[in-house]
Amino acid sequence: KPASYGGSNPSISPDGKRIALVIVNGANQDIWVYDPQRDAITRLTFDGINNASVWSPDGQYIVYAKIGEGIWQARADGASPPQALIGSKTIAVPWSFAPDGKRLAYHEGAGNSQIWTVPLEDQGGVLKAGKPEQFLKSNFDDTRPSFSPDGHWLAYMSNESGKNEVYVRAFPPPSSG
Repeated sequence: KPASYGGSNPSISPDGKRIALVIVNGANQDIWVYDPQRDAITRLTFDGINNASVWSPDGQYIVYAKIGEGIWQARADGASPPQALIGSKTIAVPWSFAPDGKRLAYHEGAGNSQIWTVPLEDQGGVLKAGKPEQFLKSNFDDTRPSFSPDGHWLAYMSNESGKNEVYVRAFPPPSSG
């Protein structure tokens, strides 16, 4: 049965050898991992509308947006079923890992998205999330948070000026008070 390859963000693994992509089949959008060297494809999700996949720096995990449920995780090798990572009733979109893999940046909301980061810990083949922390409180649409290679900066897109522009702030942000 034909399916379409799509999604807004095909994602290349950190070693450059695999690609996470979304395949749309009927009402479902599922995440698959393609290995061109082996010409093999592995299905990671089996339900719902899944999108915006991001690889962990070690290439072991893929985190993704599960629309209406939050951010989920899957082992990149498909060895275990996907699991919830961060719950959300709105839209939560993972965007980047800190270089050490110990923190995830994401944006949440629709129309007035806000940027959050969450500490992560690998506990025997499963990522466990700590308490999410809001990176910046604003009345603007702040999205696409990306850690710098050294993990000390966070670049993001905001419509603060009236149009979408890229901003960069120190990470972690200076404490207020």
